[in-house]
Amino acid sequence: MISYLIYAAVSLITQPNATSICKTSSVCPIEWSEQINSHAHLEVQVKNDNAHWISTTSTGNSFLSIIVDENTNEYEWFVPQYLGQFWETPKRVVLEDMTTGAQYYSADFTVPGITLQMNATSNLLNAETS
Repeated sequence: MISYLIYAAVSLITQPNATSICKTSSVCPIEWSEQINSHAHLEVQVKNDNAHWISTTSTGNSFLSIIVDENTNEYEWFVPQYLGQFWETPKRVVLEDMTTGAQYYSADFTVPGITLQMNATSNLLNAETS
């Protein structure tokens, strides 16, 4: 159990980090500190209802799911506009070594967005409220 905790705390992912702001419809770099000895799977996950991590929309589309080769340690991710809807929930990158199955997680990062609350009966925004 102790070796698992030490292993899980190690992260090769340097970008995005806890101070990263990845804007939708823009490129957000994903970088890791050393090369993986095999192909790796990159995935972006969102914490759903603060309960569990998901990697796809309700219709099964991935936020990011791509295989990178062992000769790279970076990926230029074009952040989908759809991800802005999840601006209030934690997001992270998962890097998985496809040979060993070892997974490395980034720190939670920010994708900015906005939530508008409207009057349910009139569907109008009230400029006098926050």
